[in-house]
Amino acid sequence: MDEGVFGRWLKQEGEAVAEGDALFELESDKATQEVESFEAGILRLPPDAPAPGDAVKVGQILGYLCTANEPDPWQARSGSPSAVPPAASRPAAAGPPAAAGPAPPAASAAPAAPRGSGGDDAHFAPPSVRRLARELHVDLRTIHASGRNGVISAADVRAAGASDEPSRDEPSRDGPSGDEPSRDGPSGDEPRGDGPRGDGRPRSVSPRAARRAAELHVDLSRVVGGGALGRIRERDVVAAARRPSAESAPAAAAVLGRSSPGLGAAPERATAPTTLRRTIAARMLAAAQQTAAVTLTAEVDVTALVAIRRQLQQLRAASDDPAPGYTAMFVKLAGAALAVHPGLTQQWTEHGLLTPDGMHVNVAVDAPQGLVTPLVRDVSELSLVEIGRQIRELAALARTRRLTPEQLQPGAFTVTNLGGYAVDAFTPLLNLPQAAILGVGRIREAPLVRDGAVVAGYAAALSLTFDHRVVDGAPAAELLTTLAAMAEAPLTVLLD
Repeated sequence: MDEGVFGRWLKQEGEAVAEGDALFELESDKATQEVESFEAGILRLPPDAPAPGDAVKVGQILGYLCTANEPDPWQARSGSPSAVPPAASRPAAAGPPAAAGPAPPAASAAPAAPRGSGGDDAHFAPPSVRRLARELHVDLRTIHASGRNGVISAADVRAAGASDEPSRDEPSRDGPSGDEPSRDGPSGDEPRGDGPRGDGRPRSVSPRAARRAAELHVDLSRVVGGGALGRIRERDVVAAARRPSAESAPAAAAVLGRSSPGLGAAPERATAPTTLRRTIAARMLAAAQQTAAVTLTAEVDVTALVAIRRQLQQLRAASDDPAPGYTAMFVKLAGAALAVHPGLTQQWTEHGLLTPDGMHVNVAVDAPQGLVTPLVRDVSELSLVEIGRQIRELAALARTRRLTPEQLQPGAFTVTNLGGYAVDAFTPLLNLPQAAILGVGRIREAPLVRDGAVVAGYAAALSLTFDHRVVDGAPAAELLTTLAAMAEAPLTVLLD
């Protein structure tokens, strides 16, 4: 991962931290994990420490582990020679610990920090605060720092950005009326930016507003900026999207690929995809573009499988541990079939074909936040009941975003079951870097032919998608044939 979302501190400011203690929570695309401390010390949080929900980069300094009575380590950055932190302090970073680097430079060698408007004291702004200032078009030299030793915080920048907006009670600094900027004011300065104004002059647009305008298909030339000098902010774009004008409807229809007569009074509004949805989209697109995917489908008589499931339900009716579901059964069957045809577990890599260690199978889970594929390890060594129990536990963790990265590792094979829906067969996409995935359709009553007679039974479609770069069609067909035979006579495999 390159970045994550900061959850919360599990230790408080000034609290003692032992090596191995859970220090903070970090959310990745699919799970929330507790990050342990690699060092011991007293937790000290700088003014720019992340708040819950903030995006943090791998390697970003979140806090410090200090010795008792140690000065604030971040004071060294303000240029005070007496504030250079001793070597005992260690930064707590979001992600793996970075390799040891050179010692921090002496305070006299530190670059000059911008000076505030209220005096000659140098102020320091961390990189994240500087990025925020650039996004909000705030000049750091005009900010009064509220942090200790002249440190500018994100709150200072946001406050400065908000103060740039004209007051409703006082005349605007941009024009005599307080309602709109003067076109011939004494300064003669024009607002900078790249968005057109209604009068042909340039208009300032914040990066967040530009991104949101692209997402919501909003024409910036029709947006009235509510910021200083008519600057367009994200909230202005959202407001414009919520009250589309009649003349903007044809343009919206063209963007959406629809004719204006078919467009209702309120055109469709795009919503920004979540981080997980972006990840799923990227992985699905990669699976479609980077592999030579072929899908084989077979309709299988699963009457015996249904009978075994019903018997297990009766036997475990009074138990707190429910009977294994059909997904657990097909995971067990897939592990047995792959043991006969191990070539389908190989993976295409730039270094050659890689065969994973162990028969580990991922299971697709439809969690509220999106699709995840937790891993069931060593399925060939587990009983059917154990596999069913693990799948239930993993699904519960997935739906509450408590899966660990280890539980989301790619295994040798994936099983995805849509049997709970009115889906007979489908084409599953590969779960990279795996070379094969099994899709299970719904189990339905069907007329079956046995010994020349038509009898009532149960059938299901099994769809095997495989990467033709790794394996040819015949070995893939052999795996599907073996799997179908095991599903039709499952007792020996399931009781193994």
